[in-house]
Amino acid sequence: MGVDNRQIQTAVLEDPESDDPVVCPTDADELDEFREDFSETTFWCGVLLGGCGGQLLTRRGNVRVSHFAHFPDPDGLLPECGRRSRDVASADHLYVRTATQAWLRGQGHTPRYRYIDQDDAPVGSLVEIELDGHTLLLHMDPITPPDWDATEAGDIILGPGVPIDHRTLARRGYVHRVKFVSEGNQRVMMLGTELPHVGTDWDFELADCTVDEHGRLITPVVTCLEATRAAKAQTPVPQPRTEKTEGPVQIGALTRLIYHAVHKQETDAARQLRDTARLQLPRCEGQALEHLQRAIDHANDWIHQQDRARRRLFNRLDEAIRYGHDRNVSTLIPQVRKHLLGDAAATPQEAATLQAADAFLEEALRRAARERRAAKELRAAEARTQEARQAQPRRSAERAERQRVRSGGRVARQRLRSGKISP
Repeated sequence: MGVDNRQIQTAVLEDPESDDPVVCPTDADELDEFREDFSETTFWCGVLLGGCGGQLLTRRGNVRVSHFAHFPDPDGLLPECGRRSRDVASADHLYVRTATQAWLRGQGHTPRYRYIDQDDAPVGSLVEIELDGHTLLLHMDPITPPDWDATEAGDIILGPGVPIDHRTLARRGYVHRVKFVSEGNQRVMMLGTELPHVGTDWDFELADCTVDEHGRLITPVVTCLEATRAAKAQTPVPQPRTEKTEGPVQIGALTRLIYHAVHKQETDAARQLRDTARLQLPRCEGQALEHLQRAIDHANDWIHQQDRARRRLFNRLDEAIRYGHDRNVSTLIPQVRKHLLGDAAATPQEAATLQAADAFLEEALRRAARERRAAKELRAAEARTQEARQAQPRRSAERAERQRVRSGGRVARQRLRSGKISP
């Protein structure tokens, strides 16, 4: 029989054409539980995984990690297959359906999934979710660049490592991203929204998101961003006056807009109005000048407070990252992003802090998953120990009974040989 050197970690269930994926546990003890859970199920090298369609078995790892392996043919030869050393991420495009189907149906959609296969990209690089005449298009592989001008796509979502240039991101205002993390023998999908100069916010659940009637994915970040844009649209910045006679009317309106922006806590709008007011100062005199200067001073005081609050937030976030305080980081990131949505874009230093915070939380998630697995293994070991302790008296009794039976048989044979018992 040939030796299968392919350490395949992903398979599909029941049928080679299936889009129901599963991950083989790498730990030998976890593999035992996995085999018990799927004892009535067959595993296949699925064609939607780029596989050969052959049946797979689970192989317990002694030197290497546990993995799926191909069944050899009757002659002991292994099938031709291009899936070599595929990691768990090779099935992420199939987990899109697992993660989103119930969520979309709960919103009244009837999703249909297509895993697009192109000559120059692996199968599953593009995943189309058709929704009542609209399409969500997921780019799962950086090999295939997105077509940002495609009219048929309701929304485009980028997978891990799929780049977007700064100009496109700035023009669009945001872009959605998706990634997967391992939990046991499954992969869990996480959604995020990336903003220019801010980074990607992963701090929300799929249940907090919707797909609107235009096929657009609406996350909490998008909701907040659009609310801020609507507020700015309702706060127009006055144009510089062209005639002296229009001055008092424009100055009065500008003064009121400044106070309104401060009252509504619209930091970015307050900055713009204040800067416009400064340009108007040389053209004012008398009472108009006094009122406008008072409004500028009022805006300055409030903006300085906001700047101090912004610095404190970033300083606290830096400190939380530095000292490894998971809970503080996860609490501060939404506060920082909410502050930025109504204010000027993040500076390079602030953007670097947010990127460090995102990386910190991703590692925290992985660490929490490892701790959950360790706790599960500990509970399983304790259960096995307890079971062994409970079984010990029973095994001792069984051994005693076997010993008694054997002793009785020896006595009977001795009596037969001595003539004490007639044959």
